[in-house]
Amino acid sequence: MGGRRSSSVYRDIVCLIIFSLLTAINAEDHNSEVDDEHEFTYLKNSSKGPEHWGSLKKEWKLCSVGKFQSPINIIEEKVLVSSKTGTLRRNHKPAHAVLRNRGHDVMVEWNGDTMGTNLTYNLLQCHWHMPSEHTINGRRYDLEMHMVHRNSQEKLAVIAILYDLGRSDPFLDKVGTISKEQIATLKKIVHDVSSVN
Repeated sequence: MGGRRSSSVYRDIVCLIIFSLLTAINAEDHNSEVDDEHEFTYLKNSSKGPEHWGSLKKEWKLCSVGKFQSPINIIEEKVLVSSKTGTLRRNHKPAHAVLRNRGHDVMVEWNGDTMGTNLTYNLLQCHWHMPSEHTINGRRYDLEMHMVHRNSQEKLAVIAILYDLGRSDPFLDKVGTISKEQIATLKKIVHDVSSVN
């Protein structure tokens, strides 16, 4: 990624996270999607790393023997480009969201419609993995974002964006980290719109 483009992407991510925190901080703990945040890791050479996922739990056996599941190593010379899929058109608009730390990743979950009514898939949530879940030619990237969409037939479409960390962004340098105390304060002063009927 070019310097200007990566700065813009990082700025957009930070703005999205800050917007999400300010619009709908949810005090509930929602860990139903995560079995146990300590059961696996993305670190190579770890006893709980990707090469061992299939042996960690019997339900995860496909991670060892399956051919079409995450994580995927995309080999560029084997990729076939299909023109049948058409053009990806995105029309995301602001919507209320909740930021969740799920242990193994951070997720922003939208409450309501984030896309125009004439589009097939609606954005449900996006989450980040650090390092990346997927690899290209065996290379794991510093960060990966998944934008998870669903259509009216309950089918999913996921857009994955891989990131290389580069030199610091002047905008991001101005944004400090958000502490637990700051989040607690925000919960007291920001109206949680997710509880409104």
